[in-house]
Amino acid sequence: SAGPEESEARLREMVARRVKREPVQYIIGSWPFYPLQQEVLLRPPVLIPRPETEELVDIICRAYGRSGASKGAGAAAAGTASGGGEEVGPRRIVDFGSGSGIICISILDQFPSARGVAVEPSPIAAALTEENARRCGVADRLQVVNATAEEWAARLEESNSFDLLVSNP
Repeated sequence: SAGPEESEARLREMVARRVKREPVQYIIGSWPFYPLQQEVLLRPPVLIPRPETEELVDIICRAYGRSGASKGAGAAAAGTASGGGEEVGPRRIVDFGSGSGIICISILDQFPSARGVAVEPSPIAAALTEENARRCGVADRLQVVNATAEEWAARLEESNSFDLLVSNP
Protein backbone atom coordinates (compact mmCIF):
# COMPACT_ATOMS: atom_id res chain seq x y z
CA SER A 1 0.00 0.00 0.00
CA ALA A 2 1.28 3.44 -0.91
CA GLY A 3 2.09 5.91 1.82
CA PRO A 4 0.42 9.33 2.04
CA GLU A 5 3.22 11.06 0.11
CA GLU A 6 3.05 8.53 -2.76
CA SER A 7 -0.74 8.77 -2.84
CA GLU A 8 -0.59 12.56 -2.98
CA ALA A 9 1.98 12.48 -5.77
CA ARG A 10 -0.18 10.03 -7.74
CA LEU A 11 -3.26 12.21 -7.24
CA ARG A 12 -1.35 15.30 -8.40
CA GLU A 13 -0.20 13.42 -11.52
CA MET A 14 -3.76 12.34 -12.28
CA VAL A 15 -5.10 15.87 -11.82
CA ALA A 16 -2.36 17.29 -14.08
CA ARG A 17 -3.30 14.77 -16.78
CA ARG A 18 -6.97 15.65 -16.48
CA VAL A 19 -6.22 19.40 -16.62
CA LYS A 20 -4.64 18.64 -20.01
CA ARG A 21 -8.04 17.16 -20.95
CA GLU A 22 -6.86 13.56 -21.06
CA PRO A 23 -9.90 11.26 -20.78
CA VAL A 24 -10.57 9.88 -17.30
CA GLN A 25 -10.66 6.33 -18.73
CA TYR A 26 -7.02 6.62 -19.83
CA ILE A 27 -5.98 8.16 -16.52
CA ILE A 28 -7.68 5.43 -14.47
CA GLY A 29 -6.54 2.72 -16.91
CA SER A 30 -9.70 0.63 -16.71
CA TRP A 31 -13.42 1.25 -16.99
CA PRO A 32 -16.67 -0.68 -16.53
CA PHE A 33 -18.47 -1.92 -19.61
CA TYR A 34 -21.98 -3.32 -19.56
CA PRO A 35 -22.61 -6.29 -19.44
CA LEU A 36 -19.19 -7.39 -18.15
CA GLN A 37 -18.55 -7.81 -14.44
CA GLN A 38 -14.82 -7.12 -14.88
CA GLU A 39 -13.59 -3.64 -15.85
CA VAL A 40 -11.72 -3.54 -19.16
CA LEU A 41 -8.28 -2.07 -19.66
CA LEU A 42 -8.04 1.11 -21.72
CA ARG A 43 -5.05 3.09 -22.93
CA PRO A 44 -4.17 5.38 -25.82
CA PRO A 45 -4.24 5.23 -28.77
CA VAL A 46 -7.05 2.66 -28.55
CA LEU A 47 -10.44 4.33 -28.66
CA ILE A 48 -12.61 4.39 -25.53
CA PRO A 49 -15.85 2.41 -25.94
CA ARG A 50 -18.88 4.70 -25.99
CA PRO A 51 -22.31 4.07 -24.47
CA GLU A 52 -23.52 3.31 -28.00
CA THR A 53 -21.10 0.37 -28.04
CA GLU A 54 -22.81 -1.05 -24.95
CA GLU A 55 -26.10 -0.55 -26.76
CA LEU A 56 -24.77 -2.46 -29.79
CA VAL A 57 -23.80 -5.41 -27.55
CA ASP A 58 -27.23 -5.31 -25.92
CA ILE A 59 -28.97 -5.30 -29.33
CA ILE A 60 -26.93 -8.34 -30.39
CA CYS A 61 -27.74 -10.19 -27.15
CA ARG A 62 -31.45 -9.40 -27.51
CA ALA A 63 -31.40 -10.55 -31.16
CA TYR A 64 -30.35 -13.95 -29.83
CA GLY A 65 -33.04 -13.90 -27.15
CA ARG A 66 -30.92 -12.84 -24.22
CA SER A 67 -31.09 -9.71 -22.14
CA GLY A 68 -27.61 -8.29 -21.54
CA ALA A 69 -28.27 -8.62 -17.82
CA SER A 70 -27.12 -12.27 -17.90
CA LYS A 71 -23.54 -12.50 -16.71
CA GLY A 72 -20.77 -14.88 -17.68
CA ALA A 73 -21.25 -18.43 -16.46
CA GLY A 74 -24.84 -17.66 -15.46
CA ALA A 75 -25.52 -16.79 -19.08
CA ALA A 76 -25.20 -20.46 -20.04
CA ALA A 77 -28.38 -21.33 -18.17
CA ALA A 78 -30.21 -18.20 -19.30
CA GLY A 79 -29.39 -18.86 -22.95
CA THR A 80 -30.63 -22.41 -23.32
CA ALA A 81 -33.41 -23.41 -25.63
CA SER A 82 -36.45 -24.63 -23.76
CA GLY A 83 -36.25 -28.33 -23.14
CA GLY A 84 -33.23 -29.07 -25.32
CA GLY A 85 -30.48 -27.66 -23.13
CA GLU A 86 -28.66 -26.33 -26.20
CA GLU A 87 -27.43 -22.74 -26.02
CA VAL A 88 -29.21 -20.30 -28.28
CA GLY A 89 -26.77 -17.79 -29.69
CA PRO A 90 -23.95 -17.26 -32.11
CA ARG A 91 -21.46 -20.12 -32.31
CA ARG A 92 -18.74 -18.28 -34.24
CA ILE A 93 -18.20 -14.53 -34.18
CA VAL A 94 -15.81 -12.27 -36.04
CA ASP A 95 -15.22 -8.68 -34.92
CA PHE A 96 -13.52 -6.38 -37.43
CA GLY A 97 -11.53 -3.45 -36.05
CA SER A 98 -11.88 -4.81 -32.54
CA GLY A 99 -9.93 -2.04 -30.76
CA SER A 100 -10.00 -2.98 -27.06
CA GLY A 101 -11.90 -6.16 -28.00
CA ILE A 102 -14.86 -5.16 -25.89
CA ILE A 103 -17.63 -6.11 -28.34
CA CYS A 104 -16.40 -9.62 -29.06
CA ILE A 105 -15.37 -10.19 -25.43
CA SER A 106 -18.82 -9.10 -24.19
CA ILE A 107 -20.60 -11.39 -26.63
CA LEU A 108 -18.36 -14.31 -25.68
CA ASP A 109 -19.07 -13.56 -22.02
CA GLN A 110 -22.81 -13.69 -22.67
CA PHE A 111 -22.68 -16.82 -24.86
CA PRO A 112 -20.27 -19.27 -23.18
CA SER A 113 -20.42 -21.79 -26.06
CA ALA A 114 -19.41 -19.19 -28.66
CA ARG A 115 -15.93 -18.77 -30.10
CA GLY A 116 -14.63 -15.60 -31.72
CA VAL A 117 -12.02 -13.98 -33.89
CA ALA A 118 -11.01 -10.36 -33.28
CA VAL A 119 -9.38 -8.82 -36.35
CA GLU A 120 -7.42 -5.66 -35.55
CA PRO A 121 -4.79 -3.91 -37.70
CA SER A 122 -3.14 -2.03 -34.80
CA PRO A 123 -0.60 -4.13 -32.87
CA ILE A 124 -1.22 -2.01 -29.75
CA ALA A 125 -4.98 -2.57 -29.93
CA ALA A 126 -4.55 -6.29 -30.71
CA ALA A 127 -2.36 -6.67 -27.61
CA LEU A 128 -4.96 -4.82 -25.52
CA THR A 129 -7.69 -7.14 -26.87
CA GLU A 130 -5.63 -10.13 -25.73
CA GLU A 131 -5.14 -8.61 -22.26
CA ASN A 132 -8.84 -7.85 -21.91
CA ALA A 133 -9.80 -11.35 -23.08
CA ARG A 134 -7.59 -12.86 -20.36
CA ARG A 135 -8.92 -10.42 -17.77
CA CYS A 136 -12.54 -11.27 -18.65
CA GLY A 137 -12.00 -15.03 -18.84
CA VAL A 138 -12.63 -15.60 -22.54
CA ALA A 139 -9.07 -15.82 -23.91
CA ASP A 140 -9.42 -19.55 -24.54
CA ARG A 141 -12.32 -18.84 -26.93
CA LEU A 142 -10.96 -15.77 -28.71
CA GLN A 143 -8.37 -15.72 -31.47
CA VAL A 144 -6.84 -12.26 -31.91
CA VAL A 145 -5.50 -11.58 -35.40
CA ASN A 146 -3.29 -8.55 -35.98
CA ALA A 147 -4.25 -7.81 -39.60
CA THR A 148 -6.62 -5.75 -41.70
CA ALA A 149 -9.96 -7.33 -42.57
CA GLU A 150 -8.75 -7.73 -46.15
CA GLU A 151 -5.51 -9.47 -45.09
CA TRP A 152 -7.43 -11.78 -42.75
CA ALA A 153 -10.06 -12.63 -45.39
CA ALA A 154 -7.34 -13.49 -47.93
CA ARG A 155 -6.02 -16.18 -45.54
CA LEU A 156 -9.46 -17.48 -44.60
CA GLU A 157 -10.32 -20.99 -45.70
CA GLU A 158 -13.66 -21.52 -47.43
CA SER A 159 -14.69 -24.02 -44.75
CA ASN A 160 -14.70 -21.26 -42.13
CA SER A 161 -18.12 -19.83 -41.46
CA PHE A 162 -19.41 -17.34 -38.92
CA ASP A 163 -22.83 -16.76 -37.41
CA LEU A 164 -22.15 -13.15 -36.52
CA LEU A 165 -19.98 -10.50 -38.12
CA VAL A 166 -19.70 -7.28 -36.15
CA SER A 167 -17.85 -4.01 -36.55
CA ASN A 168 -18.14 -0.67 -34.82
CA PRO A 169 -15.95 1.57 -36.97
